[in-house]
Amino acid sequence: MMKYSLSFPSGIDKMRAIFPILDIKKDEVFTHDRNNITSEEGEKLFETTFYLSHYFYRKEMNQSLADGLVVDWKLEAVPHLMIKKLIIVLV
Repeated sequence: MMKYSLSFPSGIDKMRAIFPILDIKKDEVFTHDRNNITSEEGEKLFETTFYLSHYFYRKEMNQSLADGLVVDWKLEAVPHLMIKKLIIVLV
């Protein structure tokens, strides 16, 4: 089963050599592949943070957070790859 991932732009070739089973993406800001979420480095990390807020706390709460930080954030405007939604089971 292929897993998708991201890495630092300068480390993509090295990561591909070390982990040939992974499909290392270049054009996404983050990937959500089953229970793995990976993101680009630096300033793009906040996109992943907003995605997690959107995913766990619903769109309205996420928009309130973005408004409070004066950030115009829309999931559909962020290049990303979602393979399968994360399923969390609380026991």
